[in-house]
Amino acid sequence: LVQPWVAVTNRVPKLQRIRRVGAYLSRRQVRILNTPGGRLLRAQLGDVPLGEYDDGPDAAAGAIALLGG
Repeated sequence: LVQPWVAVTNRVPKLQRIRRVGAYLSRRQVRILNTPGGRLLRAQLGDVPLGEYDDGPDAAAGAIALLGG
């Protein structure tokens, strides 16, 4: 399935966007596969807000938002 490119203008602070992901994970509406990339995403989610990298969690939040979440 190929999705068209969509330009997104974020008006919500990055940390607030990332924190929304936790609600979807806790309700099991979104699951992260046990793959190298999935483990990296879980590690980055666990490190927010003090971790060095937060682009993966921000991308996950953006994907959830594009799906209507």
